[in-house]
Amino acid sequence: MKADDWVRVNPLPNSGSGRRDFRVLIPYDLLDNYEYVVLYSQFGGSGVYVNNGGYEEWGCRVGVKPPPGVPGIDIVKYVSIDDQATWLDANYASQSQYVMVPRDTDIYFKIVVANTGEVELTGIQVTDVWVNEDVSSTAIDLSLYGTIPSTLAAGDSFEIVVGPLTAGHCYHTNTASVSGVYSNQTLSDVDVAKYHGT
Repeated sequence: MKADDWVRVNPLPNSGSGRRDFRVLIPYDLLDNYEYVVLYSQFGGSGVYVNNGGYEEWGCRVGVKPPPGVPGIDIVKYVSIDDQATWLDANYASQSQYVMVPRDTDIYFKIVVANTGEVELTGIQVTDVWVNEDVSSTAIDLSLYGTIPSTLAAGDSFEIVVGPLTAGHCYHTNTASVSGVYSNQTLSDVDVAKYHGT
């Protein structure tokens, strides 16, 4: 034990045998990797800290463990057809509202992932699917455009810009998804960005 871990207690206000003269609070987080804790008392000292009682006892009580924080994750996918000057959250239900873009022009997508919960998430995974001209799907290698962190603290976020890609013909729905883990619980979210190549 380090010297600064010692706590000196004045016994004079309550020199007899009793409880609650001194209380030690041990956070649950410190006990995750241990099976027991040893509490140790040493008598003696000088001046007002003299104690010749000959014994001391520790009373132990397990408190109520606070409930875990609430986890949450969110993903939003945007589309830009003006060289990233503006970003549109193009997830309209009706095809008549799709973003209109001339065929064979450059198009960009931005993926924003946020930890909307109260706890850190691990095992962050993000996938992005590009719809080809023949309506088949191709998974985009996001490592070519940015870095996906393995962990994400509560309240933190990151973004990846994908592009330029060549806009295809007709209606296209491009889907991004994210997943993260907290305490063996997997959370996920999905968002789309839609455009109409003319």
